[in-house]
Amino acid sequence: MASQLAPDYGLIALEPADLVRHDGSEWNLNSAAGQRRWLDMIIKFKPLVVLAGYPCTYHCIFNRNINYTADELAELQDSQKSMLETTAKVCLRQHRERRYFILE
Repeated sequence: MASQLAPDYGLIALEPADLVRHDGSEWNLNSAAGQRRWLDMIIKFKPLVVLAGYPCTYHCIFNRNINYTADELAELQDSQKSMLETTAKVCLRQHRERRYFILE
């Protein structure tokens, strides 16, 4: 929705990236190639605002207290470590270059 409204505000939207899209696109932010593609787009196009949504399921206190053992949760968190690092890199780049990010 945000991408569709961008022209109404004088902005240009890039193709939305996602964990995995089922529309025939090549996006897969779970893969190293997908993460690199996303970071390369940020570097190349220098967007004014990046909307980033990191899946925080395995980092919330509820899951730590109720749903998983400490070992299970650590393993699940490790499985998303590269995506967390990529998300952090994008947010830090936006900040360093005086642009914005929204992390949900």
